[in-house]
Amino acid sequence: VMSSIARLRQQPNLKTNNPIQEVLVSNRMLFVDTPKGQNMTRKTNHEEAVVSEAIAAHWKEIYVQNDMAYDDSSVGVITPFRSQIAMIKSHLFFENHDYITIDTIERYQGGARDRIIISLTVNDANLLESISNVNDEGLDRKLNVALTRAREHIVILGNKDILQKNPTYARLIAYCTKVSAHQFTAENEQS
Repeated sequence: VMSSIARLRQQPNLKTNNPIQEVLVSNRMLFVDTPKGQNMTRKTNHEEAVVSEAIAAHWKEIYVQNDMAYDDSSVGVITPFRSQIAMIKSHLFFENHDYITIDTIERYQGGARDRIIISLTVNDANLLESISNVNDEGLDRKLNVALTRAREHIVILGNKDILQKNPTYARLIAYCTKVSAHQFTAENEQS
């Protein structure tokens, strides 16, 4: 246990010349503040799907730049809602995206990846209960499973204003380095 804690505290040794990729490699836990989804009736968030794809593509480039094998243990995406899985899959345009596992928190149990992207997809405070499962000791089992799937880096996507209404998510966001979704989507708009 101590060796894995020590490893996670070490500064990652990945090289990149891209400022956005530098944000990814230099932060073990990153929170990306995303706007609320436009469609409040479904459990989807288009912006989070776009950002998930951009981050996954950046991770692939980082692997290539560092001569690392990019395979099915490299990058995974976790989301609480099946409809968001379909939306994220519809945005994966880059080559070898089939190496990325995209699934729900429950179905990810037992699997781990080097880098995990979590798309929380909460567009309304009423959905906060559906993404949590707090046990008698006060531990959110679903959040614990999602967070412990990452070996090296975790990127959490969600709407900060809504998520902070839950004390557990408020503490998690406070712990993470925070960036705006626009940092990832602005680069895509220029290309």
